[in-house]
Amino acid sequence: MDHFPPTLPTLASRLPALKSRSSCRGFTIHRNRVLVFESHLELMVIWLLAAMPEVATIVDQPPPVPYLDHAGVERTHTFDFLVTMRDGRRLFIAVKPAKRAGKALIVAKAIAAQLKPGIADEVHVVTDAAFTRTERHNAALIAQCARFPVTEHDETIDRITARMTGAVRIGHLVETSGLAGMGFRAIIRLVGSGLLQPVATRQRLTTDSYVVRRPSI
Repeated sequence: MDHFPPTLPTLASRLPALKSRSSCRGFTIHRNRVLVFESHLELMVIWLLAAMPEVATIVDQPPPVPYLDHAGVERTHTFDFLVTMRDGRRLFIAVKPAKRAGKALIVAKAIAAQLKPGIADEVHVVTDAAFTRTERHNAALIAQCARFPVTEHDETIDRITARMTGAVRIGHLVETSGLAGMGFRAIIRLVGSGLLQPVATRQRLTTDSYVVRRPSI
């Protein structure tokens, strides 16, 4: 039987009200830590970030940032996420629907111009126009397969693909592993970790997709 460590609590500086008549609010799990969200779009962005191997950590609802608005009035703003990349860069991310992103862009520009060293390196506004349905599908699949991983299965796929040259169909890797559906989940986890890379990045991940082994850095 597999045993998993207790899920770590959110690092959020504030928690969203769970009752809402007009929005989707809740939480998801990333690397065994709770991340809260205030909309379905925020959840999609969490999954998209989690699927990027270059992302090291995601902090939800980081502490508010002070800034001066266009009238010189001091205000504070709480970003949806603070993302740390593996190269050390820190990114503030605000998530808004494209049709309502105008104000968020103004606030983000003001904060970016006033950021003190060490708080963050970049400020971004991410909208639903920033990704496709296929990217959203693949990110959701990676997030689903990342829950309750089986280390032995991941190690099996790692061994099989260690000396792989060229592109191989996911279905063939599943058959070679003898793990059936659990082998597919392990392959998707290795795609999420960056060990394997899809050949066709604009197509949904299925057993007919081809992947290559990424070179070690």
